[in-house]
Amino acid sequence: MRPCTARSHAGCGRFWVRYDCVQKQVFMSDKRGNSPMRQEINRYFMLLCIFLGADSWAGNLTISIEDLSTDEGHIAFQVFSSAEQYTSEAESIISVRVTAEALSGSFIVSDLPEGYYGIRVMHDVNSNNQLDTNFVGMPNEPYGFSNNAKGNFGPPMWDDIKFQLNGDRQQTINLDL
Repeated sequence: MRPCTARSHAGCGRFWVRYDCVQKQVFMSDKRGNSPMRQEINRYFMLLCIFLGADSWAGNLTISIEDLSTDEGHIAFQVFSSAEQYTSEAESIISVRVTAEALSGSFIVSDLPEGYYGIRVMHDVNSNNQLDTNFVGMPNEPYGFSNNAKGNFGPPMWDDIKFQLNGDRQQTINLDL
């Protein structure tokens, strides 16, 4: 093998090899024997792993309930990850319903990816699977939101209940009637 002497390839690291009167261009490989194409694929694969792995960093969300008036009925938790989920009838990312008696002060949601979340909690005292209201539409059963946000003539806005999860986080929610 002899180094390339073409002016356009000066110092390019390519070598010319003569096989049966046919010239063939050969690229230098690294210490492990990987060709330049393989080296490039390895670089892109590492970058891809770094970017995809960024979403996998997760945290635990601990939800604590304060002012639980009675051990009767059920507690319903809903965790939302966007304003669209919160304001529409779309499914929340987490919906849990536990008996108030079984809830020992807190509830842990594990391995949530980093991001913004909001929580809605309802104490369904009579276990009829809905938030009971009076004739005007005001709730008759205790309810609460993350950041202990309050709404005016309706539920609070997404910006009032959202919080950032980056690592472990605790939200203490006071239930109001």
